[in-house]
Amino acid sequence: MTDNDLEEQPPADYTPENHGAERPKRPRPKKFIVNASGHNGPPAKRKKKTAPAFVQPPIRIAPELIAEFAQRVRYVPKSMNYYARYAVANVIFKSPGAFDYPEEDLWNAIGRWNSSLRGISSIEGVTDRHHGWEHVQRLRAALARAANDPALQSKVKWKHNQFIAAVLLALDNGLESFFRNHPDGLMTPDEVAGMAPLPNVEGLQDHWLFKKPKSKPIPAGEAEPAPDFLPAPEEIAARRARGPQMPALFGGTKRAKAE
Repeated sequence: MTDNDLEEQPPADYTPENHGAERPKRPRPKKFIVNASGHNGPPAKRKKKTAPAFVQPPIRIAPELIAEFAQRVRYVPKSMNYYARYAVANVIFKSPGAFDYPEEDLWNAIGRWNSSLRGISSIEGVTDRHHGWEHVQRLRAALARAANDPALQSKVKWKHNQFIAAVLLALDNGLESFFRNHPDGLMTPDEVAGMAPLPNVEGLQDHWLFKKPKSKPIPAGEAEPAPDFLPAPEEIAARRARGPQMPALFGGTKRAKAE
């Protein structure tokens, strides 16, 4: 057998099926990166860059605005206590940085945090000697309660809620400093106890502090959305179908016996 006969021989992996077909390319060997320890290993996974969490800087409210709020919102009857909420909202609208958020969103959030304290008549540490200051402290208490609630913690971190919390903190500290220098701006013990008549509060709506903010419009044909603080309608229906329950002895719950 000559050398020419050897060259004309088919390759060792010859089959009629792959005759004439292109041979697959060999995969290139993976290039490994030398680790800090000097050993070869797989390439390190690149971490995705995440945007840093938003942190609201402190806010400084003008002393003139704090003084006007302290003098105007001292007396608000319980039947008209929504005027105190109007005044707090209008101070927030006048605070530095408020132009970054729509007024409707801020007003909607203030109403939701206020409604989360519905049914709670008194809170420890909240004053009762100034109706406006009382409402500021109640809103701060609502945000503090939500920050410790796993279901509401994410909502407290929203930008507009952080802004509201920063303004309430500045307003609370400003009012505390104002009343430290002007203790006569607070209600007397007799007025708090209802033993002395409160001054006439007619014409509150004429002042800009007590102007009702614009509410967020609801699209035509849509119902008003349920508050975020309540469970979903499906969960409420499931609870009603499940009926009352009582704690079990070793954890969990069990259905209460029908009387």
